Amino acid sequence: LFIVGVNPNIGSPPAFYSKISMSNLILLGNGDTYSQYGLNLDTVIYSNFENLTITGFKYPIRLYKTINNRFDNVFMTGTQACIRYSGGSATTDTWNCCTLFGSPVGVVIVGVTIGIRFLSCLFEQLDTYGVDLIKDTESMSFINCYSEDVPYTNIATGCMFRVGLDGTTTSPEN
Repeated sequence: LFIVGVNPNIGSPPAFYSKISMSNLILLGNGDTYSQYGLNLDTVIYSNFENLTITGFKYPIRLYKTINNRFDNVFMTGTQACIRYSGGSATTDTWNCCTLFGSPVGVVIVGVTIGIRFLSCLFEQLDTYGVDLIKDTESMSFINCYSEDVPYTNIATGCMFRVGLDGTTTSPEN
């Protein structure tokens, strides 16, 4: 297991962490109180994550300022959402054959994201939304994905894709 940290004798960390590889791991959290994120990927670029199972976290995977990472065969279930893009202009991450299961939301986008791709992914038993895309999302694609029981609960406003609402009112745009 690779842990990224800062040595106080060296100085500040690099602008980005690159070429991280994780595979064949099971990460188990114990709920909201003590387990916020399974993987907290802050400024991670050009990295590979494959054959992972991540459960018992508020957000199994949190991404911020990520660029061109690849996720293959990742199974996730979270108490808030499976994937959280927290902003910082995350770009070009690719999710391939991943399962987002049994969470309130599959993917929640909080800040700017550009060119994120979901290929052959399964979205199943997600309570309210499969994907919650705010208005700052650009070029999000879902290719050969499958959705079953989304929304899973009987909520009138539930849907697979909720697009453009972030709860704030901005000035009119053309």
